[in-house]
Amino acid sequence: MENKRILFSLIVVAVLLFAASRVVDLNETWNVLIKADLALLLLAVFLEVISLGLKTLRWDILLKEVNSKVGIFELFKIQVAGTAISNLTPARIGETSKSLYLEKHGLKKRFTLLTILWERLLDFFAIIIFSTLIVSSYGGLMLLALAFVAVLALITYHIDKLIKLISRIKRLSFLGEFAMHKFSKATLSKSFFVTLFAWFFDFLAIAIAFHAAGVKLNIVQIIGASAISLVVGILSTIPGGLGSMEATLYLLLNGTSTPYPIVVFAAAFVAARIVTIGVIFIIGAVAAMTLKKQS
Repeated sequence: MENKRILFSLIVVAVLLFAASRVVDLNETWNVLIKADLALLLLAVFLEVISLGLKTLRWDILLKEVNSKVGIFELFKIQVAGTAISNLTPARIGETSKSLYLEKHGLKKRFTLLTILWERLLDFFAIIIFSTLIVSSYGGLMLLALAFVAVLALITYHIDKLIKLISRIKRLSFLGEFAMHKFSKATLSKSFFVTLFAWFFDFLAIAIAFHAAGVKLNIVQIIGASAISLVVGILSTIPGGLGSMEATLYLLLNGTSTPYPIVVFAAAFVAARIVTIGVIFIIGAVAAMTLKKQS
């Protein structure tokens, strides 16, 4: 079943790429891309690395619940390698591979998988928060967005009780797995706010990559649209959300007061992919090779 899902996802990606090649002039897109602001692209890469570092710190905070002795640099290699693998798999299910690397450090797979599940849950909350920014950028509802942040922070603080309650529903009983280890409220709070900053730098890197390629829209607007497109990309189960994320971003940003030609948007999409997925794959490949030598 999983092989069929992967095959289906790859077929969808191929169809989307073929459709894009028919709509967008690749030569013109390349000409726009090579004129991108290199300084801004390097800044975006730097912000993406900071984001990866913060996500590693978030994982370290969760693992410290069982007095994990894994060094932060070692954990960074595992985190990036796992993230690279996850971007090659539908709905990012490949990230569970991170638990395999931690077994040699004496950490039980049952617990490390639990921390990965918590990472995804915290990511979900953070991404939804940033999704509200596009609402505030269009309607001036920043206070609503801030209120939403406060509500989600409160939910996260009491998430263990909430999940325990929801898991009583028969079809959602699997959520009880989250409560197998009772993380302290301090741990969850720290993890939540580190997650917020991690995704802020991630989405900011995308916004700056867009500016570097010539799409100089409101940064808050790009961040909000990027968050929504990420949700769509994950739900599509397409590896890396390739095609589905770009289509969503284009639909959300093309209706602005300052429209840009489609080739400029295409160049911006490529620049954003290089800054995010490209950087993750490069660092992740090096990290994976290093981890393989150590094993």
